[in-house]
Amino acid sequence: MILQTLSMETSVIDAEAVFWTRKVKTSKLWHPGRWELGKLEAAGLGALELVKWAFNAKPDVLVWSPTGGIILEAKVESREGRDAESGYAQLETQKLVAKLLRALVPCFASAELGVAILQLRRNSEHDLTWADILQVTDVDEIDPFTWACLERLVGYRVRTGSRGSGP
Repeated sequence: MILQTLSMETSVIDAEAVFWTRKVKTSKLWHPGRWELGKLEAAGLGALELVKWAFNAKPDVLVWSPTGGIILEAKVESREGRDAESGYAQLETQKLVAKLLRALVPCFASAELGVAILQLRRNSEHDLTWADILQVTDVDEIDPFTWACLERLVGYRVRTGSRGSGP
């Protein structure tokens, strides 16, 4: 199902040892999060590296409604996870997580599922800010401690905004 979602030929599973715990005929399929990147590359399946990353990803928040949801990566001082050497990009990985959720989990199949980074400043169209969250949240729906924490995050931007090494 994963390979079909990516428009890949599924017969590659039986042809490549990278998918199996031992020899193909006498073993079990590896969980995609356990696939070895070097073996994927050697088999000409480097495009599946993103699948491995998606199966190891742990989105911070899923906000869900009856019609859809959004996966949020919450940031305060850090930025989107990236690794130039491997090509890893956190937002692209989360987009694949959303795509795989729609393909593999029945309750997500027909839902709209977006991805965004929640951070102090908006750096792209995929970003939400902590101030955005305050604007759409009813104060009566959140306990006073959580509300005070959210307000502090909005104020945090002002205190750290001029630092060169800050977010």
